[in-house]
Amino acid sequence: MKKALVIILVLSVAVALLPRAASADAKFGFKGGISLAKYRVTPAPAAISLENLTWPTGGVFLRLGYGPLSIQPEGLYVRMGVKFAALGGGEISDRFEYVQIPVLVRLTFLYAGSVRPVIFAGPYGAILLGAKETFTPTEGEATVEDVKTFLNKADWGAVFGAGIDFETATAVVSIEARYSFGIYNINQDLLDTTSTLKNRAVMVYLGIGF
Repeated sequence: MKKALVIILVLSVAVALLPRAASADAKFGFKGGISLAKYRVTPAPAAISLENLTWPTGGVFLRLGYGPLSIQPEGLYVRMGVKFAALGGGEISDRFEYVQIPVLVRLTFLYAGSVRPVIFAGPYGAILLGAKETFTPTEGEATVEDVKTFLNKADWGAVFGAGIDFETATAVVSIEARYSFGIYNINQDLLDTTSTLKNRAVMVYLGIGF
């Protein structure tokens, strides 16, 4: 968590110092929300039912507008992972922490109004900060294992979604929902050496830009 905050702080300072004159409409802002994460395993485990985990997520963005079209790089702290019932009883939950950097292309409708529907899509890259696996038995105390060495240290994929911007004279408030679709196999030896494991998440954000 501390590493994520440091990286996001560095990103926010960097994007804030970019020459805003490069665009007729440039906004720097912050966003926060929740993420419903669940990785996909191939081949699917026959005896295990994977369930979503709900995590906090947030970060910064820079929006460079060109009329109805805009480009929006972001620096986000995200958690991926899943929970499932252990075969011998109890529950296992995996928590993977990333700094995710999407670069989104946004299309704004009703551009002249103060309430503007938006759709967006783009690629993302992510850096693994840490990974923990927690086993909670039916009786007794939970145990936590560091599993970062069993995962690839990077991830990449695509993001797409939609939202609404509320424009005011001094700021823009955004509400959005997105789907983060991992393309890269992040597994080295978490399950075994042959299975592929790809991150998935539905995210909902509230943001403000200036």
